[in-house]
Amino acid sequence: MRNILFTGIAALSLLSLAPLAPAMAGSIDTGGLSVTHGGGNANTARGSFSTAGQGTTTIGGAAYGHGRALTYGGGNQNLASGYLSNAQQDTTTIGGTAFGRGRATTFGGGNRNVASGYLSNAQQDTTTVGGTAFGRGRATTFGGGNRNLASGYLSDAQQSVTTLGGQAYGRGQSLVSGGYNSNRATGHFSQADQQVLTVGGATHGRELVSGGRNRNAATGFGSSASQSVTTLSGQ
Repeated sequence: MRNILFTGIAALSLLSLAPLAPAMAGSIDTGGLSVTHGGGNANTARGSFSTAGQGTTTIGGAAYGHGRALTYGGGNQNLASGYLSNAQQDTTTIGGTAFGRGRATTFGGGNRNVASGYLSNAQQDTTTVGGTAFGRGRATTFGGGNRNLASGYLSDAQQSVTTLGGQAYGRGQSLVSGGYNSNRATGHFSQADQQVLTVGGATHGRELVSGGRNRNAATGFGSSASQSVTTLSGQ
């Protein structure tokens, strides 16, 4: 699992590059829009002693004219269900850039990490960097709503969630979110660990952030659940 301080430093570096990345790697729509997608991936270690690893990066495009840019990249699932299985998933979503009348959205959240097999281990790292909106601003992001579950006997589930708000210029706004995450250890002697870092974006007026309303529960016999939540306001 990534150390949360190291993650924060790396995250801020990504934030400074966010306006440039979509222009270099994403598609360009000169008449506005520019969707992208990239999410909905599944990584599963089902058999005994099996190992599955998956790395997914989604970079939004650039939309000119009447802007917009959307992106997504979330809704990924990482599952270790076999005996002594190991599943690792690394997901990075970087929002696009919207010019003209702005908007940018992104998403990147709604991911699931589950260790349900006997002595299984599941690790999931999720990073969401909001897009950049010029003109009439906005920028949304999200990145939250992730679930981490250790339900197998002696299982171990680890999830790291980093959300960086987008940048909104012109008439500002930004929102962000990053919260509403769930961390649960329900199996006998299971362990669930979740680290949540939410950093607000940059805007010239209005900014919400959030990062809260997370759930942490150890309900299995001899189980352990730990959750670290850090929320920083934007600029």
